Amino acid sequence: MAQKKQIAQHFFQFGEKKYIKPHIFEVDLYDHERRKNSKELDYIHEIGGLQFVQAAQNAFKNLNLSFSPSAIKMQYNEGGGGCFPWHYDNAGNPSKRQLTCVIYLNPEWKEGDGGEIVVWPFLEQPVKIAPKMDRAVLFRSDMVLHRVMPSKKERFCFSIWCDGNEVNKPQDTQLTSDKLQFTSWDQAFDFFKNSPLQRVLSRAVYKEEYEQSLLECVGNTEAENPMLNSHHANCQQIEKQLKPLITQLRANKFGGEEKQKLEYIEIN
Repeated sequence: MAQKKQIAQHFFQFGEKKYIKPHIFEVDLYDHERRKNSKELDYIHEIGGLQFVQAAQNAFKNLNLSFSPSAIKMQYNEGGGGCFPWHYDNAGNPSKRQLTCVIYLNPEWKEGDGGEIVVWPFLEQPVKIAPKMDRAVLFRSDMVLHRVMPSKKERFCFSIWCDGNEVNKPQDTQLTSDKLQFTSWDQAFDFFKNSPLQRVLSRAVYKEEYEQSLLECVGNTEAENPMLNSHHANCQQIEKQLKPLITQLRANKFGGEEKQKLEYIEIN
């Protein structure tokens, strides 16, 4: 499909405009026209729908997944540095995504090819995972910051997103003063590690890492300036309102005050 140019260029919405995601192409598996000539895509669509949601709910009893159709996309990264910046798959309303599953299709991947996914649990060490053939990576859409490293070679995967029935309730999206009544910094750290409210603070806590990943993804494109300007404005607003908290969180963002630089836990 990639060779025949049957995979559509990926665009993303930012503000009122759509921008190209460089080197990234996708197929929405809910598009019947895209599936009708491919038994493989039709099979992925079949098993990635209700069957997958039911299996995931059985495996993760603490989630309350919706049995409405999940979103399924095939993705092709043509290399040349194609990547994704730091983000949450569910950044807030109106999204209902709760569980993400990425399955990789790269039988010849080797170290140095790039394209690893990195998941970064809040205030813990980030984990870099190689996109090897038949590997599945699952994580909470609304609580796990992650990115894709620049890829030097072609990279294939498909992703499944399952919605939740109790996602993005007001207590998960609105950081009100009553949520900030902590008796110690350790108590604050534990709260945000286990709450979707970490999304409100994430950009300011990981300010430099967000910026670097944005430059790697959209640098030297028309999306660079608006996205960087928005990032800086967002950080400035949060820091102005919550400076003492942000200062403490930033001091512990790598997994403790003794860790002062970005070091990955690597899964090859």
